[in-house]
Amino acid sequence: MAMIVGVIGRLSYSWNAPLWFDETFSAVIATQPNVAALLDWCLSELTGPAFYMPLWLWAKIAGSSDVALRLPSVLLSIVAPLLILWKGHANRDLRMWWAVFALLWVPMFGVAGEARPYPQMFLLGVVQAILFVQLLDRPTTARASGWIIVSAVLILTQYWGVVPCLVQGIAYLGHHRARAVATWPAALLLLPMFGWAYFHLPAVLQLTVGNDLSSGGLPPSAALEIPAMLLGVSFSATVILGVVIGSTTIALAQRRAGPISWGPSTMLAVCGAATIALVLVIAFTRPGFLPRYLTPSMPSFLFALALWARWMVARDPRPVIVATAMMMSTAIGLLASIFTGTERDPRHIFNLQQPSAWLAERQPQRLVIFWDGPVASASSSAHLAEVGGFFLRRGGRTVAVSVARAAADQDPNQAVLALSSSDAAILWFANDDLPDSRTPRIARYNPHYECRDFGGGQLTMTACRPRLPGIAQQTNVAFSQPVRPAPLARVR
Repeated sequence: MAMIVGVIGRLSYSWNAPLWFDETFSAVIATQPNVAALLDWCLSELTGPAFYMPLWLWAKIAGSSDVALRLPSVLLSIVAPLLILWKGHANRDLRMWWAVFALLWVPMFGVAGEARPYPQMFLLGVVQAILFVQLLDRPTTARASGWIIVSAVLILTQYWGVVPCLVQGIAYLGHHRARAVATWPAALLLLPMFGWAYFHLPAVLQLTVGNDLSSGGLPPSAALEIPAMLLGVSFSATVILGVVIGSTTIALAQRRAGPISWGPSTMLAVCGAATIALVLVIAFTRPGFLPRYLTPSMPSFLFALALWARWMVARDPRPVIVATAMMMSTAIGLLASIFTGTERDPRHIFNLQQPSAWLAERQPQRLVIFWDGPVASASSSAHLAEVGGFFLRRGGRTVAVSVARAAADQDPNQAVLALSSSDAAILWFANDDLPDSRTPRIARYNPHYECRDFGGGQLTMTACRPRLPGIAQQTNVAFSQPVRPAPLARVR
């Protein structure tokens, strides 16, 4: 049952949705004409080359359609639990529990069908966890090399992969000490990763902590959302974690637990919990955190849940039944909501694909884009122009793209219209809560334009195009009041 629900959830979530904003960056990078252009993009992105370079090679074979760009992520999201079933652990019961929890981990439903790195990060986290257990069982240079290679690829996919690597590395050194130190030649395999980070990390820090994305970490009130960050839905996640903690506490108090065996499996479970704890400490103290950054840390955490389930079911199966039933019901509930329309997901509303299709009806020769927000101010105009014109170019249209900029005290409508000269199409978007003075009013400033709001009142996504000759101006109800977009951080 878990296999059916988990696979359908991964296949269904985004299948009929347009590429959302972050996926457009993936599409642009995957369609770069040569290696030099690819490297230029990779050095300016938050996501690392271990995701973009294979996607670039894949696009050379499969093309740049929505399905082609998303297919690798879908496949990797399904491969991960299958790998757990096959090679996850020597103990069959532990493999089964780990695979069940991985299949029913509902945050994967939302990212499995996206051209983004999270399914790859989860799969790499699974491989890393498997190799970590093997390394602890018998520390050799060969096994240490395998674990380090996978860890380096995980970090080069997304830097949040550093956290599980660091925690597991410290645990390995602390557990085996001299035997671990004897495998030091394997650490030389980290040199390429450090070499890339030397050139790449400054740009990442500029886009995150150095770009005033927020004044600090998560607010204290976000502590109540930790269960949802981990398992997807607040109520069920709170019940599951409460059952796990409560049943374990009772078993220990009643002396039904028995002595703790600090073997490789227990070490991985402890590392999983420690990794989550460290990520949350960073989230509450540093800016720029999003729940999906937990993805590379979740395989070891889900392994900890699996180890608890195998341990508890022999003592009292009722808590395990409750926790598993809650995960299953949550997954089935989300699966049911998928078929009622993924347009409810604000990420899919925040897309350039639909407004670009509307603009393409007039066959524009010029396009002016304006992305309002702190990340946009740190992005190069050349890259933004590629992103803004991607869907028009993919549709076979040659369009010249200009990027408007507007200072905090400047009227962005004037800045955009100064570049448009009344004959260019306009794309105006923002994923931050904007003051009324920075909302789009192009049609009011220049009646020559007709504008359409694609943001649904949740965010700013406005397209404007010159009116056809002879068509009278109509009042655009969508702009009778300024749009107040909901915050939606670009995660890349």
